Amino acid sequence: MLGDSILDAWLGCYPDVPEQDDDVFLVVNLTRYPSYFLVDRMHPLLERRDKLVLDDLHDFPVLSLPDGAFPKIQSHLKGLGF
Repeated sequence: MLGDSILDAWLGCYPDVPEQDDDVFLVVNLTRYPSYFLVDRMHPLLERRDKLVLDDLHDFPVLSLPDGAFPKIQSHLKGLGF
């Protein structure tokens, strides 16, 4: 948990950051740009397609983060089948 560590700065992803009105942590928003799926031009995903959609990714392994590292996004990704 974030509050159990000694740190100077923590880079996190939305929505798993402290709230703007948190009384312990100062939240500085660096970006809220949308995320995209990217692969190398030679990746097997692109052998038969030029654009990726979510269903294209289900056959490929996912390197997971430690359980609970980002609980909100973890729940969202599990809901998508990852």
